[in-house]
Amino acid sequence: MRMTASVCYDATDIRFVADIGGLTDLLVVPALNKDVGTFDKMAEALHYHLYQLVLVANSGEFGGSNAYAPFKDSFKRAMFHLHGQPQAAVSFIEIDDMDAFLSRVDDAKAQDTPSSTKPPHYSWKYPPAGR
Repeated sequence: MRMTASVCYDATDIRFVADIGGLTDLLVVPALNKDVGTFDKMAEALHYHLYQLVLVANSGEFGGSNAYAPFKDSFKRAMFHLHGQPQAAVSFIEIDDMDAFLSRVDDAKAQDTPSSTKPPHYSWKYPPAGR
């Protein structure tokens, strides 16, 4: 798994996001940010545009930590979403099949092919343009 990180404000740079597209599998955004709503929406958008797991870890003082992955079912995309303050919280994310996670682009495209005989371990949302 290839991981990259960006401090909260730098993750808003669309050029940075364009540069890492297709190169990483996980974007971690450590934050100390009061603008929880903006970063919630950013993580929700970036997980699809980057087509990877995006994790925002905000300070317990402000709340607003979350993780999203591009699963087909919308209720599965938010892997965790924590709000409120002041709090300390610990969340765990389990990826049962790392090979399936790493082949998510090809698997998502194959899911829409009628001749596909391999049952998917995960059901992925169809990839965005350019992926």
